[in-house]
Amino acid sequence: EDEEQGSSQRAAEPLVLAGRIGRKRPHFSKRSEMSVEAAAGSEPAPSKRKRGAKMGETPGTYDNEDEEEGQEELLDDAEEEDLDASDLAFDDFLGLCRSYRSIAGRTLERLREHAARWPAALTALLPRDEIQGRCQQLAHAIEANGSFWDEVASGILQASGGEADDMGGAEEDAAKHWGTLQALTYSLVREWSDEGASERDKCFERIVRSLEQHVAKGKDRKRKVLVPGAALMRLPLEIVKRGYAVEAIELCMGMVLLGTFLTQQCPEAGQHTIHPFIEEKGGHFHKADQFRSVSLPDVAPKSFLASGDSAAFQVTMGDFIENTTGRRAEFDA
Repeated sequence: EDEEQGSSQRAAEPLVLAGRIGRKRPHFSKRSEMSVEAAAGSEPAPSKRKRGAKMGETPGTYDNEDEEEGQEELLDDAEEEDLDASDLAFDDFLGLCRSYRSIAGRTLERLREHAARWPAALTALLPRDEIQGRCQQLAHAIEANGSFWDEVASGILQASGGEADDMGGAEEDAAKHWGTLQALTYSLVREWSDEGASERDKCFERIVRSLEQHVAKGKDRKRKVLVPGAALMRLPLEIVKRGYAVEAIELCMGMVLLGTFLTQQCPEAGQHTIHPFIEEKGGHFHKADQFRSVSLPDVAPKSFLASGDSAAFQVTMGDFIENTTGRRAEFDA
């Protein structure tokens, strides 16, 4: 209660997505161009729903109840909670990025621990060095992903004017948002990789074609389009590229921060490589699919914006309804 009372007395300061990024939890009732107002003390209650599954848990056998109980305690510290994406604050996101290696590394350690318990008869059924090879692949993928998320955190912190040693919350808090990081990873693949091109063609291109069909481009001014749920900003930028002005609205701070990193600090295509599917234990045609890499972005994000025409692209962070009520006349679509 004392901490909440103290935080409520701190003055709000702006969170600007172009240039300086503030560090407070956002207050979603005010709109600004490429910025949102951040208010202290607005700690949203986490969702009451829980997944009930423990990250990285691998089936195994135990010699007795005490050993099983001890193993459960080891897994409990990384238990996922199905938190709403809007619960992710600035510090939470930075802490999540910087904690990736240690949290993901628990999966690797558990694989090794369980493999060590397997009877020799079971191990003999596997190809030679199978477990060791998979552990090496997983370790390589975790390191590559960790390097990417470190760059994301450092880039965002640099843009916000923060210090290098001020990198967010504790690892225990970061583990609660692990599902959010996985969702961000899949969104990266969908919006900013060659692998997601087929899905974008079926979704984004259909929207853009319909827009061009029903809203002719203006001669005296650019037609303004509102894009709710903008995620990592690929769809809004595709619309900007067609000659429209866009205001993109996104509620999740993780999406906004990661989208800002991509659009402002990734000047070249193929600048980063990640392994997005290592947490998926099933759904692969071949075992190698779990470790396949993806390069991103597929194109330089800045190529969507004409030189000197940054005003055509605005980002508002917050709730869609609150930020658009009474503004219908501002938009052509």
